[in-house]
Amino acid sequence: MKIAIDVDGTITHSPRLFKQLAKSLLTSGNEVFILTGNGYNEMPREKRLLQLEKFYDFTPEYYTELIIAEGKNDNAVGWEKARIIKERNIDIFIDNDLSYIDKVRQENPLILILHPCG
Repeated sequence: MKIAIDVDGTITHSPRLFKQLAKSLLTSGNEVFILTGNGYNEMPREKRLLQLEKFYDFTPEYYTELIIAEGKNDNAVGWEKARIIKERNIDIFIDNDLSYIDKVRQENPLILILHPCG
């Protein structure tokens, strides 16, 4: 199975929970993708990797790949996340942003979506 987990508002809200989940999923033979957006070029790849490792202790051993959905704004990032999920055949998507969830569901009607609420 392939699982994509968002960073801002998801991993950042409960890093220990998502580390445990990711580790368990990987140990069970699944692929875990960190799928985050970069709509305003505020978080290039190197900075995002540093954020995950330094502030959330979410090192590469907890995920298969970091994927950054680029776009000029949040709307474009949402559609890019939907495209990436479809292209990669992601089975489960975990994100706190309902606008991203709506776009992903439109493009991937059979995907299981988890919306963690804070």
